Amino acid sequence: MRMRKLPWAEDFLKEQDVVIKEPAALQGKWKETLKRDVLHLEIGCGKGDYWTKMALQYPEYGWIGVEKNNNVAALAVRKYTKQEKEKAHMRFINDDAEQLASWFAEGEISVILGLKNEHIKSDCQIINLLPNMRKSWQMMGKFR
Repeated sequence: MRMRKLPWAEDFLKEQDVVIKEPAALQGKWKETLKRDVLHLEIGCGKGDYWTKMALQYPEYGWIGVEKNNNVAALAVRKYTKQEKEKAHMRFINDDAEQLASWFAEGEISVILGLKNEHIKSDCQIINLLPNMRKSWQMMGKFR
């Protein structure tokens, strides 16, 4: 089911500090920025349910959500803005995950979450994404 266009989404995302406009500028600096040693990256975080709930439940980790669809991303970031607890350990990237090799240094990500089968249109998407993920992911990192 296609989501309808949200007329406020693009402007809303531009206004939010949690949305990283130039993620490549933070390559190698994510742990320092989030002040956490362990970083979780959720690819295709959708409306942000998992990203926001897990970040609240495990504030000792850094949480980065990635969603390329502006309309869906706006809903995820809106959830983030409604949280009352401390949120300095969270960031959001509104872009295509195929660019992630330029966003993260080698071994910078501890856990990669996402890539649910229902969201993957073909094996080609996974094949294209894996080389980018491999460099950023810690050797002993987890993929869930």
